[in-house]
Amino acid sequence: MPGQDALVITDIDIYPSFLEATVRCRADRVLVDARTYGRVEQLLPGVSDQLCVHAGHSRFGEEACGTELPHLLEHVAIELLVLEARDYSPDEQSTFLGATTWRAGSDGPRASSGSGGRDGKPRRSVFSNGRGNDGAGEFREMRVRLTFSHDLVALAALKHGEQIVRWACGERDEPPDVGEVIRGMHLLRER
Repeated sequence: MPGQDALVITDIDIYPSFLEATVRCRADRVLVDARTYGRVEQLLPGVSDQLCVHAGHSRFGEEACGTELPHLLEHVAIELLVLEARDYSPDEQSTFLGATTWRAGSDGPRASSGSGGRDGKPRRSVFSNGRGNDGAGEFREMRVRLTFSHDLVALAALKHGEQIVRWACGERDEPPDVGEVIRGMHLLRER
């Protein structure tokens, strides 16, 4: 992982109705600042109105500044799933759930052991870059869980969500074209 990446997905496990991704953040860049969230909100205004029960809030926009980058990624990916379902697949699931927890041993403020599938085993592991905790304290890891109606669409939402969050953190100059992103996600349904 290049040292300047604010966050990167290190692995993704696919279960029958949800996926879980390990997301690594730089320890000095774990929390969402106002500039980062403002860029996301400008690109995806619906993110602010998503339900979020974290820290006693009811809407994600009430807690977005100061939350963790992987939590922002969760909500960005959900928004992409919602937009794809609304614009291209109205007969498909349009309610998506997510959860973000600290990975055990990652020294997060709300450390958790995370959660697994019904039998604790993924249906398949679709991506791993082989990078575990480095032990140096430079990074923090969280698990992001998303429900889905189509696994490839959910994977695309997560990976495009990663790019959007990295853009919002100032790692890319040009904002992603959300219309093209959700069109591409829809095309995956036909595979």
